[in-house]
Amino acid sequence: TPPAGGVPTPAGSPPAQGSGPFDLPDPATGLAGLGAYQATLRIAFDGTPAAWSQVMTMTVEQQQGLQLLEVAVNPLPTGMPAELGDWMTGAAGGVHYARFGAHGPCTGSADTTPLELPQPAQLLPAVFGAEPAGAPETIAGIATRHYHFDERAVGAAGRAQATGDVWIASEGGFVVRYTLHLEGGPDYFGKDTQGTQTWEYDLANVNAP
Repeated sequence: TPPAGGVPTPAGSPPAQGSGPFDLPDPATGLAGLGAYQATLRIAFDGTPAAWSQVMTMTVEQQQGLQLLEVAVNPLPTGMPAELGDWMTGAAGGVHYARFGAHGPCTGSADTTPLELPQPAQLLPAVFGAEPAGAPETIAGIATRHYHFDERAVGAAGRAQATGDVWIASEGGFVVRYTLHLEGGPDYFGKDTQGTQTWEYDLANVNAP
């Protein structure tokens, strides 16, 4: 899969650091058990040396064997081909599809090999020690439990300031919504990088044809 660009989340799973009882070691948990869904992740960075944004949309419909990943990156990292600013890949009905560039041709080829596409949820930082935040809420028709967390829960204590919220499906345990706002400098992002990064994830059309 072509790289999507952007500043990577620091690797490794931190130990439980938040003060709450809820852990989310794998934000993609529960998705494999859904018959259909559309997941959208927006990541943006505003700071130095450059601002950038990335949008990933994954559409899945198990009965039709449909999975489609669309990625848009703006601007592209220096040296990356222009067609990687807006691309798509996926499979449906035993055919693999790909398109590079917003106006590029879409190609298809018969192939029964299962595709293993990255889930947008896999780019969400794991959470350890989130706290319950109020009464249950219904989002996109799904009953959820709401949790709040800060930089401690994402392993950034002492290196960044953060505030985040996650809504977990009461049945199934999958992430329905996740937001994180993090401000940091070289200690978190790496040499010569300072600014604010945000993650906004939403799940929709769950089990809808």
